[in-house]
Amino acid sequence: MICSCEEDDVKSHFTDINKHLPIQEGHWKLEQFQDHVVAKTDTAATTITLKLKSRWETILYKTAESCEVSVTHAIGCYACTTGATAEIWCKSERADTTANVECSENEVFA
Repeated sequence: MICSCEEDDVKSHFTDINKHLPIQEGHWKLEQFQDHVVAKTDTAATTITLKLKSRWETILYKTAESCEVSVTHAIGCYACTTGATAEIWCKSERADTTANVECSENEVFA
């Protein structure tokens, strides 16, 4: 999805509380907290490093699960401050199945 947007000044959303809050800006939600604007997101990444002093055995467990996938059309404009949103539901026969979403080079997934 490629589009352009006239309004691309994200900084103004952080500095001008007179904007209508809360505002959903892509995967960020901007809210007013006292006299400040705060950004919240449900998406985050972290790295955990463990140093173990004992040996253990690992097993690679791979299956080819059948998944049922439902997708909504993207709404909005990814190049704008509001972003674009699409919802993806994936249901498999196993509760502990992990899936990957792959995008083409012109798309970003968060």
